[in-house]
Amino acid sequence: MKKISALKLHSLVLSSLVLFAPFHLMAQQDILQRPEEEAVKQLEAEVKEMMESQKSEVRKKRVDNTVKVMERKNSLAERTLNVDIDSFFDPKYDYSIFSGRVTDKDDTTSIIKVSSESRNIKFFRAGDKVQFRVPSKKDSEFCEAFVRGIEQHYFVLYVKDLSPCFGGDDYFRRGTSLIFFSPKLLDRVREASVFRATLFTKKKDFLSQLNQLNHDVWNYEEQKMKIAAEYDRKIAEIEKQKQLALDQHLSRKNDYVVLQRELIYRLDNIDKEIEFYRIEKEDPLFDRWHKDQDLGYPVFERPEPLRARRD
Repeated sequence: MKKISALKLHSLVLSSLVLFAPFHLMAQQDILQRPEEEAVKQLEAEVKEMMESQKSEVRKKRVDNTVKVMERKNSLAERTLNVDIDSFFDPKYDYSIFSGRVTDKDDTTSIIKVSSESRNIKFFRAGDKVQFRVPSKKDSEFCEAFVRGIEQHYFVLYVKDLSPCFGGDDYFRRGTSLIFFSPKLLDRVREASVFRATLFTKKKDFLSQLNQLNHDVWNYEEQKMKIAAEYDRKIAEIEKQKQLALDQHLSRKNDYVVLQRELIYRLDNIDKEIEFYRIEKEDPLFDRWHKDQDLGYPVFERPEPLRARRD
């Protein structure tokens, strides 16, 4: 009985091993795959974190650059803007807030025409964002609108929705008073003030040039007399130099004449001396009987009398 039970136990163990072997292999594969999946997930998390950090750094750089640009603009405006000579710009006054009144609108009340006593509306450009509300409804929010066109004392707005500031049930009448708020207008006014300050500088330069030109034009006769006197003085100096040069030339001429006479006199004396000291070789043509006799020519011993020349 003991042997049979041992054999049965052994067979049961083998069968259990055969049955549970695939599950064991799957467990091992799961154990091996889990680190890879965890590594992949960890890598993806690190990549996401890195991308988020890079995005945050890029945003921070953009914000820093925007702040630097704004600071540079403000510093430029503060350096350039001079309130004393500028276009009545008051840094303490808020130019972004002004009032107006509706003068015309379309049927859908999406396009309205507004008149305003503020002369700064001329600095608006098409596409500028404007916010407005009705003064009688203090608890209402601001409505958003965009500038479409500019006229003298008027500007045209495109309004997408009037419900935040006016309500949907009320009728939007012509003549309604509105309070406007536009930070863009404040920037435009500041830029215009800075530009006007530069225009004042240019005007000052042009006025100084004009004053100089006016001075030259008004003092034309005086300047003409000065120029004429200056050239008369120069002409007198030139005439004086001319006369001095002519006198020197005449003096040189007289000296040359005396020297010429002296040279002619000395040349005549030299010619006389040359003639006097000329050496001649004597070869007589008529009285030469003694020379011919010495040379052995057939001549008489005594000279013959001179014969008359035949014509």
